[in-house]
Amino acid sequence: MTGQKLRIGIAGLGRMGKRHALNFHTLTPRAAVVAVSSPDEAERKWAADELDGVRVYRDYDEMLEKEDLQAIVIASATAVHATQARSAIEKGYHVLCEKPLSIEVSVAQSVVDAYNRSLRSHPNQKVMCGFSRRFDASYRDAYEKMARGDYGRPVVFRSQTADLHDSSGFFVNYAKTSGGIFVDCSIHDIDLMLWFFGDNCKIKSLQAVGVAAVHPGLEAINDRDNAIATVELHGGRIATLYCSRMMAAGQEDTTEVICQKGSHFSTA
Repeated sequence: MTGQKLRIGIAGLGRMGKRHALNFHTLTPRAAVVAVSSPDEAERKWAADELDGVRVYRDYDEMLEKEDLQAIVIASATAVHATQARSAIEKGYHVLCEKPLSIEVSVAQSVVDAYNRSLRSHPNQKVMCGFSRRFDASYRDAYEKMARGDYGRPVVFRSQTADLHDSSGFFVNYAKTSGGIFVDCSIHDIDLMLWFFGDNCKIKSLQAVGVAAVHPGLEAINDRDNAIATVELHGGRIATLYCSRMMAAGQEDTTEVICQKGSHFSTA
């Protein structure tokens, strides 16, 4: 119906939650942020100050119970992504969940299973993880050209996710629950590798190395601030993944796909 807005609730108001909240609240004409939730007092105060007319909750489940919502954006701590996603899915809500769904494969699969069950009664329901680069114009252009066969068969995939250096210690604390730099950063590059090579590509061998160059505290939790993985895939394909937390000039995310008849370079 013309004029209707999608009623959205947002869980978590940290770095990504704030970004989602402001984007939906101020830049998305067909969406209305109805309510937000966060267990963090400072985040709730931010919402009260910055999100005019939006109701603020401490408890996510209370927000789901009291509000008439249609969609949920989950940008909370990784540890509760799956639980919160399942709760929203079971109510028939559309869900956009920040990555990763979980650092445990079985827990992530439980979200997929919940969605498949829900589709029986909510066939139009949409549930997705926040792999934003698939919607970036540069990456979509590359994908469409390769799907047409413009460059021939893709053979070599090189991709990086590199964050601006943050000297505050945020990433050391964050890594305790995020799953580590490959899960937090390279998950985007892995998703792109599956997109360009095909979801059915299978790993033949894998090597990874890393260093803690600017955040030595990461070593105590078996994480690194710079890491490289080399992936050999069945069918004669290879990929290299680079992730970093120390870019001096700012975020630098790039991907190159080398094919039999040419290559394509994309940047987010």
